[in-house]
Amino acid sequence: MNVAKHAGVDRATIRLARLPSDEVQVEVSDAGAGFDPDQPPLPGASGGIGLVSLSERLAHLGGRMEVYSSVGTGTVVRLIAPLDGGSSS
Repeated sequence: MNVAKHAGVDRATIRLARLPSDEVQVEVSDAGAGFDPDQPPLPGASGGIGLVSLSERLAHLGGRMEVYSSVGTGTVVRLIAPLDGGSSS
């Protein structure tokens, strides 16, 4: 839904991978409108949790988010988190 709403396209590619670092990576990419990552949309401006909030939630789990985008070229968002969910053994 977010791809259709924000990118203006009707499809995205989703990839899931287990990394050698015992992390899981979810990558969502589209060939839509893109945006300037230095000026991302404001969290909640369109009714969602926003990229900033998502990044904060991942950080709480010991993960991170990578965003690659530019106006007119689409967007790639990578969500990377430890497989153990950030818990200690």
